[in-house]
Amino acid sequence: MNDGCEDKEERIIWQVRTTKTDQRMIKSAAAEAKMAIGPFLAEAVRKTQIVRRSDWEAGLGKLIEAMALLEGISQRVAGMPDPLDRIETVAALLSVERRLHRIATPWLADDAEGDGA
Repeated sequence: MNDGCEDKEERIIWQVRTTKTDQRMIKSAAAEAKMAIGPFLAEAVRKTQIVRRSDWEAGLGKLIEAMALLEGISQRVAGMPDPLDRIETVAALLSVERRLHRIATPWLADDAEGDGA
């Protein structure tokens, strides 16, 4: 019987455990891409660069060092004579610290899951 699917790989049902928030995000992104969820996720995985733990551990360590340095700088800002300079400097430092934290967050979350947390 020729149903036009002879070149297609057999499809299977596969259950994936996720949060409702992640499920909504995936469904929304797949709909935006005008794709079914399965093909959308497969395409996303093909485009994802896998980062080996040993590679990112060094990077994460450097991010943590940078965040500590920013904290040290922000503490020394208290000695600046102009209050407006202090406010601007602290705001800029906090902005950089937040960006570094956002960069590191996915790695920290993966690490916590691996530790059973």
